Amino acid sequence: SDANEFLTFSANFEAKQLLVSLNREAGEYEGMPESRQLTLIVHGWQSKPLFVLNGKTPIDFDYDANKKQLTVSFSWDHQATQISIN
Repeated sequence: SDANEFLTFSANFEAKQLLVSLNREAGEYEGMPESRQLTLIVHGWQSKPLFVLNGKTPIDFDYDANKKQLTVSFSWDHQATQISIN
């Protein structure tokens, strides 16, 4: 079946800020959902972030201090997106 969508991501950590860029490389098919719910898990995050942004919009996150694990869930509409964690 050709019902596939390919998502690529890259990350850059600079000045205590993690930037994660998401891009759709290819894939569009009949019946494809208008958006998808994605979850980003960052292991080894040392402290609770001050904020997390999807573009310029603040989004909710969960931070587990014992595991040093940050979990961010957000809706993705197949467009290039940048998640900023600070």
